[in-house]
Amino acid sequence: MRVNYFDLGFCWDCAEIDKIINDIFPSLGIEDYRIYAFDACREYAESALKKYKDNPKIQIYNYAVSDSDKIIKLYHHWNRTGHSIYNTKQD
Repeated sequence: MRVNYFDLGFCWDCAEIDKIINDIFPSLGIEDYRIYAFDACREYAESALKKYKDNPKIQIYNYAVSDSDKIIKLYHHWNRTGHSIYNTKQD
């Protein structure tokens, strides 16, 4: 059975994805998987693309998930904890 895992806004170091593919899936005997990871930050997406370039089971997308089809400013948090469309995060 194939498992599809969706990560909507992955961490800058892809820690969650690493945990899934290196610990959780192996402990459950899951070998047939696909990971679809989305992040609005171009820097994060480009880094993840490089990191997983040799793993065809992982697809990285530089998109935000939203119910709106428009361009919105993305605020970056100063300590890399995440991004937001709300200005409570600082550039």
